[in-house]
Amino acid sequence: MSIRDRDFRMNDAISSKKKRCISRLAQFLVVSSALLAGPQLQASISLEKSIQSDSKSLSFGYISAMAALPDGTLLAVDRKGGALLKIRDGKGEKIELAGDNKVFRSERIGGLSLAGDNMLAVSNTDSNKLAIITTDGERIVKMGQSGSEYGKISEPGGVAYSINRRIYVADTENNRVSVFGSDGVFLNAIGRQGMAEKDRLKEPVQVYLDNQERVYVLERGNYGELAIFSHDGVLIKRLGRERLKALLGNEPNITAMVVDPTGLVYLADSSNGRVFQLDWQKEAKLTAFGSKGEER
Repeated sequence: MSIRDRDFRMNDAISSKKKRCISRLAQFLVVSSALLAGPQLQASISLEKSIQSDSKSLSFGYISAMAALPDGTLLAVDRKGGALLKIRDGKGEKIELAGDNKVFRSERIGGLSLAGDNMLAVSNTDSNKLAIITTDGERIVKMGQSGSEYGKISEPGGVAYSINRRIYVADTENNRVSVFGSDGVFLNAIGRQGMAEKDRLKEPVQVYLDNQERVYVLERGNYGELAIFSHDGVLIKRLGRERLKALLGNEPNITAMVVDPTGLVYLADSSNGRVFQLDWQKEAKLTAFGSKGEER
């Protein structure tokens, strides 16, 4: 059953980006990640900029998702303020997405993804809605029905848009990733059907895709766990609490994730103030950076 408000068309050309962004409450870092050719594809990482809320032109409360446009413009959504932030060359612009006659009525924006040329996909966790908007905040289409049945969503978090015009959303309360076509038609549910109980998704909050359209899912339970699926929902690998603990050391609390087009995974550990770069196929930590500084 379609959950669209109306049909729409979107350009599917999504540029790969060299910048990777890690966010947190009222402050975020911009990290330059330059891919290096070699036997083991790896990225060299250096801190490029730290951006803080100034309570004026660049005021924000809680950054829940980020993206970068091909021209270098940094985009972020503010979960507390219900706004889209656009930052370029040190200047910020705030576009209200919540309120009367806006994209959503509720301020609780959960996810953000590029969705073609000058288009973005965003989710709202209160209203259980998804929307496609322009980079200037104009609503193109809004979709979504609340519920637990397939084709409906409950507390949508992170979103991802594929070059095949599929929209993946972390359907948090339903413990799955729901997949829709660009026309709003429900296509698939990932993370529940035909899977052993131990492998099923539990409270997925973020979802990313690589250039093979493999689906990377971060779960918020058990201090953060990672699952990788094929685009049609076959589980490829699960890195649970104990495996991540062995790979990353200490007692990690994984609260954010970014995946680059090649499939390298970046995990933010809020307990230890670090970001880890992970080759999930080899189950190897490639590098780490953050406040402790030993591996910068």
